[in-house]
Order: sequence, then C-alpha cells, then structure tokens
Amino acid sequence: MVHTPAELLEMLSDAEDMPQGEAQVTAVRDVLRHAEAGRLLDIEIQARLVLVDALMVIAQDSADVNELITAFTRCVGLYSEHPDRFDDDLLDALWRQFTALGIALSLMVEYPLRLVRGVFDDMERRCRPDRDDLTTVLSIRLLLAEVTGDTEMGDRALAGLRHREPPGYACPACLANYQVRYLAGVGRDAEAIAAAGPLVSGEIPCDTGAQPADALHVLQTCYLRLGELEEARDAHRLAYRGLDRNEEPDVAQHLRFCVLSGNLERALTILKRHLPLLEGTPGSMYELELSASAALVCRALVDAGRGDEVLHWPANPDFPDDQDEEWTFQGLYEEFSQDTAALAARYDERNGHTHIGDRLQAIIHAEPIVDSLPLTPLAARRKEIAAADVPELAAAKEPSFDTRDETLAHARRGEDLLNSGDPDQAIPEFIEAAAQFTALGDTRLAAFARVDLATAYLTVGRPLDAAECAEEALPDIPAEDDTEHSGLQARWVLASAYPKLGQHDDALRMLDEMANRTEEPATLARARKKAAEILGELDRDTEAAARYTEAAAHFATSEDAFEEAVCLRQAALAHNWSDNLDEALALAKRSHEVIKQLPEDEERSTWELAVLHYDRARILATHDRTTEAATEASLAAETFRRTTDRAFVTRGDLMAAQLWYELNNPSEAEAALHRALSEPAQDEDHQADLNDAHALLTTIHEECGSS
Repeated sequence: MVHTPAELLEMLSDAEDMPQGEAQVTAVRDVLRHAEAGRLLDIEIQARLVLVDALMVIAQDSADVNELITAFTRCVGLYSEHPDRFDDDLLDALWRQFTALGIALSLMVEYPLRLVRGVFDDMERRCRPDRDDLTTVLSIRLLLAEVTGDTEMGDRALAGLRHREPPGYACPACLANYQVRYLAGVGRDAEAIAAAGPLVSGEIPCDTGAQPADALHVLQTCYLRLGELEEARDAHRLAYRGLDRNEEPDVAQHLRFCVLSGNLERALTILKRHLPLLEGTPGSMYELELSASAALVCRALVDAGRGDEVLHWPANPDFPDDQDEEWTFQGLYEEFSQDTAALAARYDERNGHTHIGDRLQAIIHAEPIVDSLPLTPLAARRKEIAAADVPELAAAKEPSFDTRDETLAHARRGEDLLNSGDPDQAIPEFIEAAAQFTALGDTRLAAFARVDLATAYLTVGRPLDAAECAEEALPDIPAEDDTEHSGLQARWVLASAYPKLGQHDDALRMLDEMANRTEEPATLARARKKAAEILGELDRDTEAAARYTEAAAHFATSEDAFEEAVCLRQAALAHNWSDNLDEALALAKRSHEVIKQLPEDEERSTWELAVLHYDRARILATHDRTTEAATEASLAAETFRRTTDRAFVTRGDLMAAQLWYELNNPSEAEAALHRALSEPAQDEDHQADLNDAHALLTTIHEECGSS
C-alpha cells in the first residue's frame, strides 16, 4: 500500500506517541520502509532519528547496542550526504543521540578503545563553528578519560571546555558535572569543588533535576580528603537524600564515603538498602564501581571482626524462581572481589594498561581517612558522651539521679527558649537533652527531645537537620504518643522540611499520616492547608483546590473564620489556574461572605478583603473579563489604602491601569497610574512596580501626544 507524505508523517507521529518497546520500534520501521520506497528523504531522516531514540530505550546488551550503532551511523551518513536537509532541530536530535551513545560506548567493555575514539574523532570533525556541539564532544571525552585513566586526553578536553557554551539540546549542568567527576577522579579535589560551585548554587540551571545531588555525590569524598569535614558531612547527607534514581556510581560513592569517614554501620545500612543493584555479575563500568565499593564495605566488616555475621539477601520479586539467600560478610567480600577483578581485567585488556584494576583494588583496600565523622551535631554529642562514659562503665557505676534531673532541666530550658522565640539558643539545650536521654536508655524522652530539636532546627531554617532529627525520632515515639503532640509534630516538621529538600511527595505522605491520626479540626485544617500549598508548588492545581476547600471546612469547624476566608480565596485561585472559572468565582464569593463576618477594625481583615479583590481581578483578567477585572483591581487598591501595606496599594492601581490601557481607556489608566505613583517605595519590589507604573505613564503620554 502506498502512503502519501502526510499519511506517513501522521503514522510517524502516532509511533512516537506509542509506549516505548518493540511495538514502537516496529511501527517506526514500517514508516521508514515506506519512506525509503517512496524516496521521501525528509521523512526518512525524521524516521531514522526516531528509530534511534526508540532503540536506545530498549537496549539491554551489546547486541542491542550494536543495532543502535548501526542505526545511528545511518543517520550520520544521511547528514554527510545531505547536510542541507538537517535543520537545527534535526541536528540537535542527532547530537543528543551522539551524547547518549558516546556515554554507552565509553562505559561498555565490549567496545575497543580505537572504535570509541574513532566515533568521537568523527563527530568532532563534524562540529560546526556556528554551533556549540564541540562542548558535547569534549564533555564525553572527559568521561572516557575518567574511565580509562587517560589524563592527557582528559586535560586537553578540560582546557578546550574553558569559556565554551553548552548546546541547547543538552542539560548545561549535567555536561558541567563531567568536569567535576574527572577532576575528582584524578585527585584534583580543590578544583573539583570550585568547578562544582555553580552546580551546587544553582547558577548553572539543571534541566533534569539531577543537580545539585549529582555533584554532591562526588564532592563528599573531595571534602573529606581535604579535611573539610563539616562540608563533607553535609554533602553526604544532602546527596544521599537526593538519591532518587538509584544509580550504581552514586550508591558506590556513598558506600565509599561511609567507610572512609568511619561510619561503617551506615555503610552497611546503605548496602542492604541497595542490594538489588548488586545482583548478578557486573557488566559495565558503573556496575564495576559499585561491586568494588561493596567489597570495600564487606572487607571493613571483616577487619572489624564481623566476617562470620550473616546478611539476609531477599529474593528479587521480579524473578519468580529467585530465592532468599544467606551470606557471611567474609563470603560477600570474596564474591564481590572476584567479580570486580574479573571485569577489571577485561577493561585493562581493552585499555592496554592496568589503570582500572589498580584503581579498583585501591578502592577495595582503602582505610578510613578519619576514625569517625559524626553526621549530625546530635551524633557528635552522643559520641562525646559515650567516650566519657567508658571509665564509668568500667567502674560499674550506675547513672545518678542528678544526671537525669540535669537532663530534664536541659529539655525544659530548651522548651522555654523555643516558646519565647529564641530557637538558636534552644538547639544546644535540646541536643544535650536528646544525647543524655539516649545515654540513660530512655528512648521515649530522647524521642521527645529530638522532636523539639527538629522543631527548633526548622524554625531557624535548617531543613536538613530538622528532617533527619524528626526521621530519627519517629520510630521511637511510643504508640500512645504517636497520635498526640509528639507524633503529629514530628510529621509536621517533616512535611515542612521535605519540600525544601525536594521531597514533595514525602511531605504530602506525612500530611496524610497526620490527618489519619487526629480528628481535631484545627490540626486537620493546618495539614490540609499545607498539603494544598505543596500541591500548588507542583502545579497540581485541581488537587490543591480540593485541599484548600477541605482546609476551609475544618477552619470553619474550629471557628477560625479568618483562615477559612484565606483558604476559600486560595481555593478560588487554584480553580482559576486549572481553568475552572465558575468554581473560582463561587469560592471567591464564599470567601467574601466569610470576610464580612470578621471584625472591621482588624487590619488583617481589611488586608484579606483587599487581597480577595486583587485575586478576583486576576481571575477575571485570566478569562478576558477585563472591565470587571479593572474594577476589582481599583477596589483592591482602595481597600489596601486602609492598611499599612503601601506596596500593594501601588500594585492594585498598577494592575487597574494596565487593564484600562488594554481596554483602550487611557484616561482611566492615567488616573490609576497617578494614584499608584503617589506612594513612596517601601522596598525593592515596590520600587520595581513604581518603575513599571512610570514606564506605562510615559507610554500613554507619548501615544496621546502622537495622536
């Protein structure tokens, strides 16, 4: 059957929308066959590029990669024959595919170095001066240098990358991270930290969400080797918390860090958590690194006299015939070491030297850089107390009642300081209380002190410390207290800290747990409102609207009319963002009715009414009801004038002016702008609004003058 070009393009589009897998590949090949038969070159080029993407997703072994190389080589051949038929979008697709293929070739032992270098050399020759594709080639060369130990090539690539811009088709932060990895891999730790600075700060944007965690995976050991222990500790904690992709090299970095920093028990915990990654024999460089790091952990356990301890290795549920296994650490050490040595020898044969084998043996036999690096301030204090208690235990002394009384005094002082608005001073009191209660064996009071400490950390803006403290406390909170203040507060701290750490779904889970553990309306209202705010940050506006509406109902039950009005207004806005105008206006009306019940002489009531007018204006303007929106914006400014917030007076009048200008009513716009400009600037944001108002007024004067 002969298809028209339009039909083939539609078939190709349908194939791209199919679920990834063999069926998609077959559908793309069908389009390609018809395009070749009809000599439709442009469609053939598009289909071949789509085919490479489809094959890339399902590639599992060297045979699949060989097929992928063949498909990509055909695309490159078409580009060589018909460069004029490749626009920027098609070239971006070609170079994006080269990036992925270059990474795979660098990491797989089956491909000789001469072949890999040949592919890289060929692509470098195709780099054009009007594009930034050389950045891609040099970045992937850095990866190849890292895995082969070719520092000469790596240093040349590094020098070539200076002052080069990333291409638009690649994540700039992920490309820059190859420089960080290379520098750390050759022991240039200070340079690696400097190169990672823009990644950690967010100055270089990350399109994939992998940064800053990917950089921190590497930096934790750099900091440790340089003796920057606090930075090493924080890099480890932040990076491991951001380990959501479960990738071998990242897990390997954390296993090594824990052994090198004297945190062997944490290394074992991480090893157990990621056992599925270690099933089977390693087949790639990243799997090899993980195998060597696992061997390091087991060797350290053997050296600590724990070689005969048994680790339970659960069956993999993805394989029906798999069974649970029991391994001693001595046995695992030997198994991982043998697997590592066997694959390392193949890499060394490929590379023509023993760099890989030597490096991995150094990993397996590495010794701690520091005896023990406590990972939190609380852990540090516990360590001090444990060390001080050794002589006492030797003398068989029992802890005195004075010690318990002193510990209670620390806890009470912390509570007083926290409640009086001095959380910074409360923190050391809670640390002492939690550490001492732990030493005394009172897990209940230690858990309560950790919840208070987590609350103090959250209050002073230390979300990582807050989250780790609350996570540690939760399992030790007794069942009878889990539905009371301590259990609920621990979850509230986690729900508040998690979004700042990028763990939005975990925060929502904590809020659901809170809601399932209480029937108290005020607590339910607070939990639902917080959930709505998080859902709004995630642009899940329909869900956010539902949570705000639930929160409003709970605030009504708890007779908090002000918060009820706020939540109804926020629900209206959320419905607006999800394009539900009728529901948005209905909820805004309900909010207005609640506001009318509030005391008129309270500024917050007046301010909330003004914000409601302002948000109604935004809602109406979004749906092109511009005249009504302009009237609401003027009402907002007029109401804000009854408050002390002069910045929002300007903002309301500026919005009204912009809307009147859009309605071609310059006189009303000019009047609103004069009102907006009558307010003195309160801060930088206010000054920016005043500047916008002045610019619009100038535009109106120029237009009126020219007419």
